[in-house]
Amino acid sequence: MKIENDKIMHFFVCLTIAFIFSTIGANAIYKLAPDAPGMRTLLGAALGFVIAMLIGVEKERRDSKKQGNHFCWKDLLADTLGTMVGCLGGFVSYLI
Repeated sequence: MKIENDKIMHFFVCLTIAFIFSTIGANAIYKLAPDAPGMRTLLGAALGFVIAMLIGVEKERRDSKKQGNHFCWKDLLADTLGTMVGCLGGFVSYLI
């Protein structure tokens, strides 16, 4: 049960981070490229993806240095799935 909760937490934390940064990124890019709606939403989603994944990988890297802990690919998979859903949500919310 604890392991499942950990994966769910990884998923939702990365989802939230990716959603926030992809939405903020798309809105910030709008100021730089107001005539390129596809480009700004794509760049916003990419920004959210990169930031959320960097945070997820860094957390796993730090975990691997703690005694009794290791780098967990399943956590990273949960991070990736959450990040993808968050970026998609940010992309859709920007279009609405």
